[in-house]
Amino acid sequence: GAGGADAVAIIQMLERSKALRALRKIDAALDVLFKAREKALKAGNKTLLYKIYVRIGGVDLAHGDSGEALAAFNEARKTAQALAKGAKRPAPWLHEVFGCYQRIGDIDMNLRGVEQAAAAYQAGLSVARRMVALEPDEAEWKMDLVRALGKAAAAGAGPLTYLEEALAILKDVEAKGQLIPARRFWAERIGKALEMARRKQGKGEKAGNPAK
Repeated sequence: GAGGADAVAIIQMLERSKALRALRKIDAALDVLFKAREKALKAGNKTLLYKIYVRIGGVDLAHGDSGEALAAFNEARKTAQALAKGAKRPAPWLHEVFGCYQRIGDIDMNLRGVEQAAAAYQAGLSVARRMVALEPDEAEWKMDLVRALGKAAAAGAGPLTYLEEALAILKDVEAKGQLIPARRFWAERIGKALEMARRKQGKGEKAGNPAK
């Protein structure tokens, strides 16, 4: 129908990122996106709707509207979750859900505090674990799991065990020849974070037991 044709045209416009970059004013960009959102809703095109929500969140962040960005990424997350449920191969859409949780956690870290951020990172970690369980041979999902473990550890959730797990995954991916050169520094970075976490834990144990 006409709504579907309009939705396809909007997808093509959004895929040409220059179309948004050419809009110098934030308000103009949001106006385009809001109109596209309405067309996508009428057409029932959830794939397009997801892309639009992500772009709205990005524009809101660029404008410094963290609260609006948070709302947009939450809508994107819910849309991706719905798409994952109906997909024959859910992992790629779960990857998008994971990405939304990462953005939500990053925004929450500055907007609402570490506890809210930790909750988002933990939710993302659960999604990443599911992706790996569904497709254990997919290296990209393993790297998502490494990211999730690192974010959750940074937010104070089980830093030692999470960092140890992340390091073990990286070593396994590298041993299988799946680690791309651009990510080889990840193991060194996580190793340093793990060393710092161990030192911090050791100091805490000594402080708690002066007899040591």
